[in-house]
Amino acid sequence: RMTYREAMERYGTDRPDLRFDMAFEDATDILQDTGYSVFRQVIKMGGRIKGFCVKGQAMALSKNVLQNEYAMKIVPSFGAKGMTWMKVIEGRLQSNIVQFFSEGELEELLNRFGATEGDVLMMIADVSTDLINRCLCSLRLHVAERLKLIPEDLHAPLWVTHFPLFELKEGELSSQHHPFTMPDRTDFDPEDKEALLQLNSRAYDLVINGEELGGGSIRIHDMETQQRIFQALGLSEEETESKFGFFLRALEYGAPPHGGLALGLDRIIAMILKARSIREVIAFPKNRRAVCPLTRAPSLVKQSQLKELGLKVEKGPEASATEALGAVQGDMAGNGVEEPEKISTEQVKHVAKLARLRLSDPEVTAFQKDLNAILDYVETLNELDTRKVQPMSHVLPIKNVWRADAPRKSNKSRSILSNAPRKEKSYFRVPKILEG
Repeated sequence: RMTYREAMERYGTDRPDLRFDMAFEDATDILQDTGYSVFRQVIKMGGRIKGFCVKGQAMALSKNVLQNEYAMKIVPSFGAKGMTWMKVIEGRLQSNIVQFFSEGELEELLNRFGATEGDVLMMIADVSTDLINRCLCSLRLHVAERLKLIPEDLHAPLWVTHFPLFELKEGELSSQHHPFTMPDRTDFDPEDKEALLQLNSRAYDLVINGEELGGGSIRIHDMETQQRIFQALGLSEEETESKFGFFLRALEYGAPPHGGLALGLDRIIAMILKARSIREVIAFPKNRRAVCPLTRAPSLVKQSQLKELGLKVEKGPEASATEALGAVQGDMAGNGVEEPEKISTEQVKHVAKLARLRLSDPEVTAFQKDLNAILDYVETLNELDTRKVQPMSHVLPIKNVWRADAPRKSNKSRSILSNAPRKEKSYFRVPKILEG
């Protein structure tokens, strides 16, 4: 078992792969007065230094790989500014920056990371703990896959517990799981936002080999506790009554403590069969546009079906098929069905960062608009009726499209360059061998 906070601090994810080691260690306290200015400045701004130890891979991870690949390219692609590395060679830490650290600091780093001969330390420093954990998580998996450190026939099951009950979204408090999850204590103040963010839930996930195979929680069975959860989420008495009045009245009559767990059978089967993708074991997988290739759902529906579901097409039955489908899909999206993926500004910024491009906010917005326009146009191509269109193998007639010259007939067999010494201006003049 492992708590959510321990998983995030030690592995940077709430579904860690425990088939191999390389858990994170915090070295911030060791390096408070270090002579290495990069670390000292980060610590001064309230940041942290964390990293992990790669056992026995000093030979596989050369200085060129560590510095020019990981520190300069791979780690920045994960979002960090860079990476610091050290190797244990002949019992001492070696790198291009060890001269900035005292003997005491180097000795404490060896002890903190449990590093021995032939090991490699990889560390990231930043003012954002979330960024450090996220980048170290990606780096840990990248190194393990590159060096083949992950055993193929091993299963490492794990229960992750004590998830936070609340989280901040755009400055507002919201439930991380759902508002019906039992908190680990019921004596909380619904008006104290800071204390609420420290409150844990009685929720749990089952993780195997870095994959979440199921999750569940103990549910709230007490009406008073449920009311205070709604209050903490900022719901007024009127909103609570309108949305959940029936539920609170049911709890008022009494309910036994209860909870449960839901397993993802598709994920379990994919793991048993060692499938590369969960799509290989799903009977009717959706494509990236959330369309079922077999049934072509979502598709057009009859007006009677819309009425039965309480949906309305604003442009009415006289609207075109395309407009009607768009309206139906919009209504479906409002009821929890995902719309086709669109490109966000964050995705544009991420690609620009990978390409080493600096884009201003207006440029990012312009790229986002253009790329989404392209996607919208591509989507319309699926609605064209091409059944009567003759297939085209080439836009031009199948023949030599570069030159229509034919070899010039000649009864004389002589070398092409037999007249080579003859010049015209500054160029050699050669016999014409193709008719113009």
